[in-house]
Amino acid sequence: MSSYILCQVKRASMPYYIENISTNIYSIEELCYYFYHNIYLLDETILNEHLCDWLRKELGLEKLYKRLYKVLEEGLGTSEFILAVFKEINYLTYEELKEWYEKSGLPLKRFFNTSGNLYKQMNLKDKLKDMSEEEQLKLLATDGMLVKRPLVIADEFVLTGFKEKEWEEKIL
Repeated sequence: MSSYILCQVKRASMPYYIENISTNIYSIEELCYYFYHNIYLLDETILNEHLCDWLRKELGLEKLYKRLYKVLEEGLGTSEFILAVFKEINYLTYEELKEWYEKSGLPLKRFFNTSGNLYKQMNLKDKLKDMSEEEQLKLLATDGMLVKRPLVIADEFVLTGFKEKEWEEKIL
């Protein structure tokens, strides 16, 4: 049986409604997807106390709620708000990453989002070669922003990132 890693955090019973696009959001992952694809629309009509309250009440994300309220109270800006939300979505555990890496037969570097800002900021291009596989897997598990997306896990294969030829061979 194949699967996609989409949502591992609680799904809200009452969605967060984003009025300017008439869309309901049910999870932190959906919220991050919306942020990523609509960065130009993010302002105080979305990044506000109502969103903070929804994250706490519906998703049980108390720590994130407190962090975001602090961002709002201190006027730290949109980028700090968005970054705090993105940092919350550590999709994968060390154990899952290790299992899928071993199953994939791929080089571990293929699991890293090498074009991402965090990868570049941490200078991982140079640091990974001096790290053990265990250290690299633990690092991947610390921040979902380091993991290559999409990640497709199937009974007989694992795909990291979108490479059209691989997808055609494995999925179609």
